Amino acid sequence: MSKKVLHIITSTNVGGAESMLYKYLANSDRSLLNHHVISLSGLGNIGLKIRSVGVPVYALSSSIYSIRGLKELHSVFKSIDPNIIQSWLYHSDFISLLLKVFNPNVILCWNIRSYKVCRYKVLTCFLVRLLALFSRIPNVVIINSIASQEHHKKIGYKPKRWEYIPNGFDTNLFKQKQDLSCNLKRELGIHPDALLIGMVARFSSEKDHKTFLHACFLINNIFPDVHYILIGINVDSSNTDLSNIISELHLNSRVHLLGERDDVQSIMSCFDIACSSSIDEAFPNVVGEAMSSAVPCVVTNVGDSALLVGDTGMVVESKSPKKIADACIELLKKPEYIRRQIGLNARQRIIDNFSIDQISSRYDQIYTEL
Repeated sequence: MSKKVLHIITSTNVGGAESMLYKYLANSDRSLLNHHVISLSGLGNIGLKIRSVGVPVYALSSSIYSIRGLKELHSVFKSIDPNIIQSWLYHSDFISLLLKVFNPNVILCWNIRSYKVCRYKVLTCFLVRLLALFSRIPNVVIINSIASQEHHKKIGYKPKRWEYIPNGFDTNLFKQKQDLSCNLKRELGIHPDALLIGMVARFSSEKDHKTFLHACFLINNIFPDVHYILIGINVDSSNTDLSNIISELHLNSRVHLLGERDDVQSIMSCFDIACSSSIDEAFPNVVGEAMSSAVPCVVTNVGDSALLVGDTGMVVESKSPKKIADACIELLKKPEYIRRQIGLNARQRIIDNFSIDQISSRYDQIYTEL
């Protein structure tokens, strides 16, 4: 008889943890495990994708911190009657802890997917330190980043058992460019021979778009024909912060703000270089996706970014437009066939070490062993 696993996640909007949950559920062995998902804050695009692979998703209609929301959660929990609770992200960890208190026989797993979040969000920092006090209650704490594990140890996490499971990537979905054509260039009116540097990240302080744009300015002084593609939630023309920086740097004709897209996998394959300028990152999905697409990457040395890239890309210090620009310029100066080979090496690294099949099997193994 298969075990019932209830995944509790803060939201099912587009995000790294949400995407990883979807990829795992799409590849899990359903003969061993019967999965259900509760979203604490409504149904987002990832929630719809999870439903499309046959996993029930229950989206709470009331705030989880209200009496009505807690009653709704309790009702859904009882109807599922799971063997295992797997929570994703801190607020879900807290809610799963409450469920464990009132249902002591259920197996509890936490999933930590952030790095030094305490540097930015006061309330979340308080919650993280509160959870540290109760970190021996879960049967296992899953971490997707070695750097994040070390940080959480320092702030007091002392679980019974740590399990390191990095993010996994679907190399059948994210593929290398098959020919020289690119629909994106036609869409944006960019010359077919122009080079593209891309950054895929939601707009937030941790992603540090400002540093990336200042790096674009420095690159533009050496390679004035390069175009810069920015994709992500709130990364569009309505974002006055970004638009003002772009105008101040006189990059209006070179920077393209595309907002949230559902065709990222085809767009990524058009990049000549993919960048991550983050100042806080655990294990970046978008870098692994770019590597899967055989795109050379320039990343900042935060979290496990350097571990992910290995020797197939370039790692620089964060908050330094010059360092990012210098790394990109170095890659742009290389012949195209060398850049292509760097990208192919990156893709092979994902296949060998971070394929979604390997990662999903690891989750399955943990749940079946518990």
